[in-house]
Amino acid sequence: MDWKAESFGYGAVIGAFAETSQARRSFNLYLSQARPHSWQGPLVHYNSWYDFTSWQDQSFFDPRRATTVQQSLWLRQLLAELSQDQMNETSALEKISTFHDELVAKRGVQIDSFLWDDGWDDPQRGMWAFNVARFPNGFDNLVRAADSSSNGIWLSPWGGYGEAKGPVPLPVADTRSGSSQQQLPVSGTRFDGIAGDPSEVPGQIFLPDMVMVASRTAAKDRIWINLTTGTWPSPFFLLWVDSIWRGHRDVLAFSEDERPGLTIRQRWQLFRE
Repeated sequence: MDWKAESFGYGAVIGAFAETSQARRSFNLYLSQARPHSWQGPLVHYNSWYDFTSWQDQSFFDPRRATTVQQSLWLRQLLAELSQDQMNETSALEKISTFHDELVAKRGVQIDSFLWDDGWDDPQRGMWAFNVARFPNGFDNLVRAADSSSNGIWLSPWGGYGEAKGPVPLPVADTRSGSSQQQLPVSGTRFDGIAGDPSEVPGQIFLPDMVMVASRTAAKDRIWINLTTGTWPSPFFLLWVDSIWRGHRDVLAFSEDERPGLTIRQRWQLFRE
C-alpha cells in the first residue's frame, strides 16, 4: 500500500471540570462513557511467561546486550533462575490443574482465563500457527481442563517472526488476529511489543490502532484485549482495548540494595509491578 496516497482523520476531545481534585474522576467518567463496550472489571488470569522457557530467553536476556557491568550480572542471574520447563500441552494441563486445586477449590478464587504466552506457536509454520509438536491438539484439551475458566493467547510481531518486511505483515496481522480469535477457543488476547512511545519509534505508533480496530471488529466485544509492554500507555487506547500496561522495557530490576534478600527474579517482578 502506498501510504503517501492515503488520507487520515484524527479526532480530539476537550473537557472541563469544576475542581482540580476532580480532574481524574471527570476524565475516567468520560472514558467509561466513550468506550464502545461495557467495562467488565479486571481479568483475573494466569500468564505462562514466568513458568516456561521462552524462545527468546537466551537472546532477550543475553548479558552481552547489557550496557553496564551491573546489568550484565543480573541478566546472568535471571537466566539461571528462569524455569527451564518447556511449554507444551502436558505442562500446560498441569498448571491448569494446580491453579484450580489451590485457588479455585481450596480458596474459592475465580480464575477468568489461562493465558498462554510465547511458546504456543511456531513461527516456522506461518503467522501465529500452532506448534504441533508441543500442542498436537491445539487448545482443545486445555479448554476442557479449564472448565469454568477460559484460555487466552499471546500475539506479537516478536517471537521469531523477525523484522517487518514491507507492506505484507500489516494486512496479515489485521486479518489473522481477528480470525485466530474466531477459530481458537480463546477469550483473551495479549498483544505484545507492537509499538513504543512517540520518542522511541514514532513510525510504529499507528500500528496498534490498525491491529486493535481489526481485532475488536472481528471479536465483536467477546475478547478481552490487553495491549502490553513497550506500548505508549495512552488512556485513549482504551477506546479499543480492555487494558494497557507500561511503556518502554520491562526487563529491568531493582538492585539488591533496594530490595535486599530477594532473588533477581523477584526483584524483576517487583520492578514490573
